[in-house]
Amino acid sequence: MSYDALLEKLKSRFSGRSLEEKYQTELRCRRRNKGESLRELAQDIRRLMALAYPNEQSRLAEHLARDAFLNSLGDPELELKVREREAETLEEDLRLAQRFEVFRDAADPPGRQRFNRQVSDKKGSDNDVESLMSRVAALEEMQFTDNAVDETN
Repeated sequence: MSYDALLEKLKSRFSGRSLEEKYQTELRCRRRNKGESLRELAQDIRRLMALAYPNEQSRLAEHLARDAFLNSLGDPELELKVREREAETLEEDLRLAQRFEVFRDAADPPGRQRFNRQVSDKKGSDNDVESLMSRVAALEEMQFTDNAVDETN
């Protein structure tokens, strides 16, 4: 085997070309894990970008990183809100996603119960008032029970 043939064989076996394709696939398939912070996700996207596209620092690379980050969120509503802001960098997308996630968690904390109100055009009869009073009493009892359980924990 000649030197050039040997060199070519070594390059094909140990060069990063096949690994680059592997990391590109990982980048496309990357999804946010349960309990993973947005910052950790963005850092992993940056790591995969560096491995999949080494020495690439163009606007296209930034666009690919942003797209991979938004696709990996796993939350279509959050993805849409961030895309609507048309940020230019992954850092801006990360900052927006963190803000929206905090707003959503503040507006609808886990474990919070929401009750829908019902409005009726009918004039109330005594039977409706009694029914309403029994429903209010049941709700108050449920809230009292929930508070008692919270105090014991």
